Amino acid sequence: MGLSGVGHSGEERGDSEQGRGSRAELIPQPGAMTLGRPARHRAVGEHLGMTIQKINPDTIAPPHGHTQVIVATGSKHVYISGQIAIDVDEKLLGEGDYETQGYHTVKNAYAAIAASGANPKDVVRMMVYVVDPTQENLEKLYGGLARATSEAGGSTTAMTLIGVVGLSTPGALVEADMTAITD
Repeated sequence: MGLSGVGHSGEERGDSEQGRGSRAELIPQPGAMTLGRPARHRAVGEHLGMTIQKINPDTIAPPHGHTQVIVATGSKHVYISGQIAIDVDEKLLGEGDYETQGYHTVKNAYAAIAASGANPKDVVRMMVYVVDPTQENLEKLYGGLARATSEAGGSTTAMTLIGVVGLSTPGALVEADMTAITD
């Protein structure tokens, strides 16, 4: 089971990328910032400086809540540090709750992406670290990740989930970092 609610890449925008076979989509991404100012919105069909191509080859297993391959072009690369479910006062949110921690972790990661001038659709890779990744815990986690992604306006991306023994903050169950490409 993957990020329920997010689905295969493109589903949330109504693209037809379901099932097996040749699956790819090309998503033009407007630059988030131009000379430190918000970029103007471009009309459909106007040249955009950045694209993300999502590919789910039929030669490997179909994805569940992520995209197998991302090919991105752009000149600005954004790398954020791992984020956990803490508020601005460094208080842990959702202690013992995988869904709540997943939600706040990804919400914080998208906030870090936004601080760079990028937007959630510019994210090309997400790494998620999980303490005790049992099936039950992962099902709860996926709900939180999907909700935060949906609320932020993000979409599926290349994702790796790694089980870990512990994280740097006592009680933290989930950590995530992201990479975005813009312009």
